Amino acid sequence: MTPAPDPAYRLVLDIQATQNPAHAHRGIGRYVREHARALIRRGAVDALLLNPHLPFPRELDADLLCSPLLVWNTMSELRAVAAAADGPLAYHLMSPFELGAHAEGEIPTHVLHHDVPLVATLYDLIPLVEPERYAGDPERMRRYRVRSQLLAQADLVLAISDYTARTAVVHLGLDPARVATIGAGVSPFFHPATPGDAPAAVLGRNLPGLDRPYVLAVAGGEPRKNT
Repeated sequence: MTPAPDPAYRLVLDIQATQNPAHAHRGIGRYVREHARALIRRGAVDALLLNPHLPFPRELDADLLCSPLLVWNTMSELRAVAAAADGPLAYHLMSPFELGAHAEGEIPTHVLHHDVPLVATLYDLIPLVEPERYAGDPERMRRYRVRSQLLAQADLVLAISDYTARTAVVHLGLDPARVATIGAGVSPFFHPATPGDAPAAVLGRNLPGLDRPYVLAVAGGEPRKNT
């Protein structure tokens, strides 16, 4: 196994989740974009990698869409990034469970064959924890189990909660020393109202039928989310 990344490593981020029409603008897609932005602000990123077998994400936010870091995930591009980097590279798989027809395969061979440390972000393992919910789609479960093996290859797994970290150790048999909880941040886009914003007026214009106290739930309808 390759050494775990340290601060001297330069990151290349696999952001193919932004190319997935099913969730590019939902939770995982947003997390990937904002996490990538945060790492870029820290000056830790040398490339944003797109899956060359998937369509170009033309609706990607302008700052990422126009970034010089945005390249296709090919051997030639990664070689060019490595040649220009100020240190060794670490490959960060930001969404390991992309299950489309062109996303099922393992980490590209041009990454594995060069002993590049692998980091993966883990959001949950719900299909493994609650397989009965997915029993009607055995092919999807097969692909999910194939992808879950990527995490066993990872030098470092970044879990978004302590629960997810424990689940990875129990259900995938991962070494706890290779699993770290990073939580989730909040995009600067979300902030308390400032003087002059008049949030009540904005709400009234856009949702005039809302005339009583309410609870806002940002999740979809899922029994496991109690929504």
